[in-house]
Amino acid sequence: MLPSHPPNIYPSPLLRVENLCRNFGGLRAVNQVSFQVQRGEIFGLIGPNGAGKTTAFNLITGLIPVSQGNIYLSDRLLTGLAPHQIAAVGVARTFQNIRLFQDLTVWQNVLLGQHLHLPGGFWANLWQLKPVRVAEYHSQVKIQSLLDWVGLGDRPNSLAGTLAYGDQRRLELARALALEPQVLLLDEPAAGMNPNEKKELSNLIRRLQREFDLTIVLIEHHVPLVMGLCDRIAVLDFGELITVGDPATVQQNPAVIEAYLGAL
Repeated sequence: MLPSHPPNIYPSPLLRVENLCRNFGGLRAVNQVSFQVQRGEIFGLIGPNGAGKTTAFNLITGLIPVSQGNIYLSDRLLTGLAPHQIAAVGVARTFQNIRLFQDLTVWQNVLLGQHLHLPGGFWANLWQLKPVRVAEYHSQVKIQSLLDWVGLGDRPNSLAGTLAYGDQRRLELARALALEPQVLLLDEPAAGMNPNEKKELSNLIRRLQREFDLTIVLIEHHVPLVMGLCDRIAVLDFGELITVGDPATVQQNPAVIEAYLGAL
């Protein structure tokens, strides 16, 4: 069993985005966006298509460079770091379009998420020195625990590409958790799900936050899920931040209604 951790009851900013900008040629896709995510919070990022939500995720995780502004994890500056460096300090993500290694097994996909926590060194691995063997054993236990947690524990040798859509979503989540993140970014996790699956997803995200002591930031178009799940929500439109607040406040904001909620 994986250890269960109580939620952090002493909120403090864990992820800070300050005056974030991203230009694509003459187009500014993200413009002076600032927000803070508290430790232990479930934070939503919503807005119309093209609002800059996924671009913001790509900037936070280093997939594309920042044009202006800074991103911090606690007091650690993330701006300018490579994606693997950002993952190593505690930021993991899933993608709107599932990105698994389809020809690798379920086990191998999650193992790739563990690689940052395995000891390196050519000779240590060649000779299978004791620290390497111990780390590999703990890695195997961790992977099996994660697969059990997402409901894939009995399918470690299945190829990822043969899994049903929902199972692929769960596998991508297990791989992200294998990075042992402090912050987990979920990009449209409910995409393609029916109402029952969305309800199950909401419960799963709450369990994630509680049992892994995670801070979660999610992009999601399903407004009832966001409003019922998130502690606070930031709304983007045309790359700019409209407002940040609790769900009730955001729902009543005239600018949000005009830009987003009123069109749904």
